[in-house]
Amino acid sequence: MGELIQFPYNERLEEQGGHVVENSEQDNPRFGDVRRRAELLEIRNALKDIPTLKSAMDVEIVAHNLSAMLEEAKEKKGISKIKVAKAIWPDDESPLKRFDKLTLPLARIAMPGRIERLQKRTSLYCKVALELAKCTEDRAEKTLVRLFRNTSVDRRLCELVDGRERSFGDLDDSWQNLAEMFDALAERIKEKVDFKGHMTRIVAMGGKYDLSSGDIFVNPLDVMSGGNRLLNYGPLSDNFEIWDHFPPIPSVLLVGELLLPRFRHPLSATSTKTGATCALDVEVRVWREIRLAIGPIDSIDQVGPLFEARTRVDLGHETKAVKLIRPWLDLGSPDDATLLIDGEEYVSELDFETQIPSGRSWSDLLMWQDMSVRGSDGAIHRFDLQPQHDYAAWRRVTAELCAELLDKPKQHNVVSEYVIPFHVPLTEPTLTPEGTLGAAVELAIRNDSSNLASSLLQEAERLIAVVKQEQTRRRAEARALNDQAVTSWSRK
Repeated sequence: MGELIQFPYNERLEEQGGHVVENSEQDNPRFGDVRRRAELLEIRNALKDIPTLKSAMDVEIVAHNLSAMLEEAKEKKGISKIKVAKAIWPDDESPLKRFDKLTLPLARIAMPGRIERLQKRTSLYCKVALELAKCTEDRAEKTLVRLFRNTSVDRRLCELVDGRERSFGDLDDSWQNLAEMFDALAERIKEKVDFKGHMTRIVAMGGKYDLSSGDIFVNPLDVMSGGNRLLNYGPLSDNFEIWDHFPPIPSVLLVGELLLPRFRHPLSATSTKTGATCALDVEVRVWREIRLAIGPIDSIDQVGPLFEARTRVDLGHETKAVKLIRPWLDLGSPDDATLLIDGEEYVSELDFETQIPSGRSWSDLLMWQDMSVRGSDGAIHRFDLQPQHDYAAWRRVTAELCAELLDKPKQHNVVSEYVIPFHVPLTEPTLTPEGTLGAAVELAIRNDSSNLASSLLQEAERLIAVVKQEQTRRRAEARALNDQAVTSWSRK
């Protein structure tokens, strides 16, 4: 993990690809599906609470969202705007003109007076979205969620589903700007690589992606029985995966947070080659990684920016190089680990249970805790989006989440250190509040010299190549086996 920027130490411190889960019990492993179902059911309540769009930004966002959805319907399913317009306003001789007050050009060309003429009533936009859903045979609720994403309606929906008390109505526009920069970066990456083809492949291909080695492994049962897939559960927003079944989705580190002060720990390890033992006193650093990922958000074909959270453990020693092969540990209980000490492979049991401050537990430090979801029985159920520290979790990038994660450091924070791995020009001004992680990230996104964008592009290209190579290998092996079988038949 790079340490180019280090903030001062603070001593005070269902949709596509899966089965809709009806069971809302706490131990259900796919709470993302339950939460997604709850979002889709509660969107109508959110719309009743907000009959009109309150800000000009909301109006512009919805108009652009609707334009994108209409364009997508034309490209993917041949549904023209005129067909949708005639279905909604059958008695209107020029129904297409109605869209002048409901949509904006996707190119965001300056059009004097156009934005001011846009409708503010949510019901009018809903009317078009519902008819569009009918024409494209998509779910109505899903279409409504897409229509109002990144607006006050979306924020109200998050409050309903998450049980949040905080209101984001007065959120600084700078965070919305940062969220849009993440969107623009994701679009830039998508333009340069075949993300659509990549999604198609990883949804269909059996196997597991090894996060530590960067390789794909396959169990024959995955191919024959439709078991594990490289993208096993479909959309990643409000979902999680364990490190040994990680989807091949590109991501780069944005911010590292030290979850608690560094501590010393005795390490006893055994060489896998010679059986010799090694005893060291190591420094342990437990980081929370906030990463920027590009992957499927609410559906397989809706690829965009996601915040990805991981917990990473680093070990340090004064004279020896110590590295965990898989630094994603459970932390709440003893964990068998493989590590390299001066390049030689060792195994060790790591137990940090007693290192957590008195009166707390490792589960207290999980990311995105106490999420709330309304189950099929109408009751509110709570869960942690990151179930354990060796799991990664994803949420879609929004202005609210940018503020939640990056409006730091604060005087009341208990985290001792933050680290930004990308170079940023510290003299440039930012829209995001100065002195925050968000400001540093804003600088890193917009400056090519930071290598953030190029690193994300390189990771996307690498993963796409890895999956393609594995697909090519399997096909070549299958052809060889088929030819072998045909040849053997001809000899009989």
